[in-house]
Amino acid sequence: MPSVDGGMLRLGLPKGKRRWKWAAMALSFALLFSGCAAGQPAVKNSDVQERPSRMDPALAQDVKSAVKSIQGVDDSTAFVLGNDIAAGAKVTGFDRLRLKGIRSAIDRQIRETYKGYRVHVTTDKKLFKQIQQIEAQEKSPGDAPPEIEKNFRKILLDNDSP
Repeated sequence: MPSVDGGMLRLGLPKGKRRWKWAAMALSFALLFSGCAAGQPAVKNSDVQERPSRMDPALAQDVKSAVKSIQGVDDSTAFVLGNDIAAGAKVTGFDRLRLKGIRSAIDRQIRETYKGYRVHVTTDKKLFKQIQQIEAQEKSPGDAPPEIEKNFRKILLDNDSP
């Protein structure tokens, strides 16, 4: 059994150097394992196949109903373009204290119900209003006009940025 003699272990290294040795080994293992995944982007919706940029008002209405059924959501809006679903939820009062939980419940429900789509959920008031405006422009299923697609992509970028 090793014993301590004046700050030295009988095994040969002083206590301080032994700690640095363990810290250096732990750091090298952490760098080794984190470096292996450096080239792989962290994609949340990796199993999604690209669809053409077509609007789907019927699916958007279903998503809107599903979002509104979540406890704490007062109003909802949704828009589907290609393989992207943008859902907005209006949350008021004390329920705003639970925004993160409400967003994750909405995200989980949409992902489980509508597999194969990239899901974008927001509770931001400005983005909610913008999604509502795009939803109002949507008339029938089909190819999206360029201005609607441009506005939709801008909303997605605003929503996905930290």
